[in-house]
Amino acid sequence: MKTIFELKQDLSTIGQQIQKTNNEIVQKATEPATTAEQLSDLEKSKTNLQQRFDILNGQLQQMENEQKENLSKGTSVALNNLTVSTHKKVLYNGVG
Repeated sequence: MKTIFELKQDLSTIGQQIQKTNNEIVQKATEPATTAEQLSDLEKSKTNLQQRFDILNGQLQQMENEQKENLSKGTSVALNNLTVSTHKKVLYNGVG
């Protein structure tokens, strides 16, 4: 499975490809020699890229949410351990 960093890189690359395709569509739309089929092919390419972007973005958001949950659980466990450790020190130091 890819890392969050790798997914962000992939999203950036696909985003650039979408922008390039959008620019190409605009350029080709103004050229009289461009056929409707050529424009349709570019639109299909753009739709395909957008679909890929949306899938990767969904995976990225899921991974980031899982990472946040794990970090918050880890912080909670660390705080609980600190509290228990502090209580033990108070008890043992108060007795001795």
